[in-house]
Amino acid sequence: MTFLLVFIFVGIGIIILTFEKFKWLIIISVLIFILYLIYRYKKEKNKFKSVNTSFTELCLPIIKEINGYKKIIFKNDYIILISEYGVFIIYVINKTGIVSGNIKSNILTLSYGKTKFYIPNIFLEQDRLLLKYQALIEYTIEKYIITSNDCDVTIPFENISKYKLFLNDFKRKYKNKKLNESEINKLYEIIYNVNFCQKT
Repeated sequence: MTFLLVFIFVGIGIIILTFEKFKWLIIISVLIFILYLIYRYKKEKNKFKSVNTSFTELCLPIIKEINGYKKIIFKNDYIILISEYGVFIIYVINKTGIVSGNIKSNILTLSYGKTKFYIPNIFLEQDRLLLKYQALIEYTIEKYIITSNDCDVTIPFENISKYKLFLNDFKRKYKNKKLNESEINKLYEIIYNVNFCQKT
């Protein structure tokens, strides 16, 4: 961006020296063009969305549509689903762009066009949560990731769906019931009591 502006100003000087008669028209036109470039740059930058609780809450209605008895706990950017189909730590990614990198690295890359940001590895964060809760119960906890519709993750991961596809993907994959109501309630109380979470 800086290089482009320097190039433009040098060009202005050359043009004014060549066409001095139209110098004010040229200057005004170039200034309008520069303002447009600044506007576009800010608009592109603002397209990046950070993870936030509101998107986690937005995911709750579709998770509640999963068939059968269930309990849901949510905190920050993840949701714990305890259902007839199993126990899941569902991590929520509300970002626009492409997430790439090494699944074992501490940092991942978020790209939008030519702009890049570095973000904490969401997969490692999910693994740490899994170990935390898995130590409390004997039942195997599974991992799932829901992304916003504008987010693409290039890292291979078995259970990942865009927001609009999650419900159909989940129902297609998990058809066999594994837990009854009593077991779900017991697991729910154990996991909830680990620390303060919001529950539904």
